[in-house]
Amino acid sequence: MIAVVRPTFVAGLLLATLGPTRLPGQARPPQRLAEGIFFLDDRGEHVAWVDLGSDVLAIVPPSSASALQTIRRRSGKPIRAVFAPNGWAGGARSGPLELVPAGRGPAGAGVGFRGSVTVGARGVEIRELERAVSAGNGVVYLADSGVLFAGDLVGDGAVIDSTRSEPWIQVLERLERLQPKVVVPGRGPVGDVELLRRTREMLIAARAHARDGITRRRPIEEIASTSPTPALARHVARELVGLVPPSMIDELELRPGPSFTRQTPGWMPPRIVVVQDMWPDKPGRISELAYLAPGVEIRVPDSTGQLLTMIADADAFLGPPTAAAFRAATRLRWIQSPSAGVEGPLTIPGLADGPVVLTNAQKIYAPPLLEHAFGLILGLTRKLQVAVPLMRERSWQDDPKIFPPAEMPELRGKTLLVAGLGGIGTEVATLGHALGMRVIATRNNKSRPTEIVEYVGGSAELATLAAQADVVVDALPLTPATRNVFNQDLFRVMKKSAYFINIGRGGTVDTEALTQALEAGQLAGVGLDVTAPEPLPATHRLWTLPNVIITPHVGSSSDWERERTWWLYRENLRRYVAGEPLLSVVDKKAAY
Repeated sequence: MIAVVRPTFVAGLLLATLGPTRLPGQARPPQRLAEGIFFLDDRGEHVAWVDLGSDVLAIVPPSSASALQTIRRRSGKPIRAVFAPNGWAGGARSGPLELVPAGRGPAGAGVGFRGSVTVGARGVEIRELERAVSAGNGVVYLADSGVLFAGDLVGDGAVIDSTRSEPWIQVLERLERLQPKVVVPGRGPVGDVELLRRTREMLIAARAHARDGITRRRPIEEIASTSPTPALARHVARELVGLVPPSMIDELELRPGPSFTRQTPGWMPPRIVVVQDMWPDKPGRISELAYLAPGVEIRVPDSTGQLLTMIADADAFLGPPTAAAFRAATRLRWIQSPSAGVEGPLTIPGLADGPVVLTNAQKIYAPPLLEHAFGLILGLTRKLQVAVPLMRERSWQDDPKIFPPAEMPELRGKTLLVAGLGGIGTEVATLGHALGMRVIATRNNKSRPTEIVEYVGGSAELATLAAQADVVVDALPLTPATRNVFNQDLFRVMKKSAYFINIGRGGTVDTEALTQALEAGQLAGVGLDVTAPEPLPATHRLWTLPNVIITPHVGSSSDWERERTWWLYRENLRRYVAGEPLLSVVDKKAAY
């Protein structure tokens, strides 16, 4: 029996690529690690299986039919399921059931899982690490025996490839907390929890060495040659300066758009790039760009006046665009805005209808905005706006008149409408679905339903879908078509028990109509991170209503906010210098 369990993140085993394995007929006998747990060490590489009773679970390299044959012969039992760290070609079709973490992509002939699966009566766990290191990492842990197959991310033979070093360290920390009795790397000697600690310390030392070399502007090969772990130091240095594309490209599904490339007639490499330094508290950050743009002059203004001078002959500007800076520029071909919204930049004369490519931070703020949206939703449905003032008064009030059960609805089974199924809206829809909600949505044009969103209507269907919803999340960009789209008529058709959340743009909502709807009891509650006007005047009636939570446009704020923005800056600059299509290109006509 294979059962899908709740998709919670519990670190167990990070199982990475084992590499091609040759299993000759006369291979050495399998080693028994614990009751029913075996592995073969063939020329330094490991293949394992777990006895499930009448059959076994195989842990093998991808596309290794010989490994399956050997496991069948050595175990004397059929293989119920196979788990291959980097995918499986033909395994499921040939008999065993392939188990594929959702982050790796479609399962094909196997079974895809999100979160975790358990296999067999002994509860062998295979968990995905939710892209903590790279997409589709598998997690396996045998809690009953304390055996951990740590794969090639542990030990002296650790494989780095496209792996990100910082989340790799975090994964190892979680693995250490399991205190496994036996740790089996992908290759090399079997160890215990000390093997995890040594690998983590090796990574920390490599990062510190690489960071010091980058700050001193040393060549990457010099950084590698002066490290006790040259290959690892080289990879980490390349990662830290952006030569290894950030994992968020896949995680947030950032897409390249029409922009200047080597195929564009008249394309030339840039000579001058101006960067508005948003990271003055991180010395050496700007110097990272020199590795991405050799031969390009990187200018960093420290005042508005200096910006206007520096941008005059620049090819590109990475920073918040202003009308004055745009007027001063004579050679500008690309602007990278650090904001997701572009309603401001597109009012700059000559930008909206001119040839300068505008890229923004679309989808970059999706993770914190997703959490903020559900913070507002849960704050309202769990009456936190009532509980917090009582807490400050040190007043324990469990009176059902203060916390009416009928006014504290469960989200499970309720209908969530996401208005604006873009990057942020898709993240909101995904979490809503995970919480057991029925999810419907609108986007500019009607689209096919997905596994998560039951119905995706066009923008003209907003009122019809809003009438069905128990929770409406406004994730719309501000365009001429969306300004005040949430108006008196729309609030009138919504359920009186519905909650309205705005994490998009304040201008998409008629604030007076929203206030009147609340005062008339046409809505159960409202959560706003954005308002119109903004900031909301202290005298506005919304501040006084009991079923409202207002936050001051901080939904995108997080400890990773600027880091993700920096990754986007670096990656788009790398692409621009290399003549590759840029990410997150704004459609100026659509205004997003």
